[in-house]
This record gives sequence, structure tokens and C-alpha cells, in this order.
Amino acid sequence: MSKGISKVQIGNASLYHGTMEQTIHQIHGVNHVLTDPPYLYIKTHDFDQRFNEKHLFEGVKEMLPDDGFIALFGRGTSFYR
Repeated sequence: MSKGISKVQIGNASLYHGTMEQTIHQIHGVNHVLTDPPYLYIKTHDFDQRFNEKHLFEGVKEMLPDDGFIALFGRGTSFYR
């Protein structure tokens, strides 16, 4: 596991915690991805900050099997593309 990524085992599920840049290419063989992009918008209040959707979806495609799924949470127009 790369520096900055933590893993918690909850029953038969594993929870990985880290930034997208830290985790996106480090975790493989998962069945589901649960995420709340765009990152840092609330913390920095910089709503003009660019979010790299392509990087996110390319990384998730590497992680998930064909029958896996991703759940994304967002708010308002901050993530609408």
C-alpha cells in the first residue's frame, strides 16, 4: 500500500482512504467504488478549481470488473458533466 493510503477492514469489506491521486492506480480487484467528487471544493471554497473527470473514470475502469459499479455523490452544479 502506498504512503498516505490507509485500509480498514469492516467485516468482509475493505475501506481505502486517501486522495484520488494516491489511490486511483493503487487499488485493483474491487467490486464497488463509492466516491464524492469533486474534491476539496468545500474545504477550499474554490468552485473554479478544475476537476479531472477523465482521470477519475480511467482509474475506476482499471479497478472495477465488468460487472462492478461506481456510486458518485455530488451537489448542485459542482459536478454535472
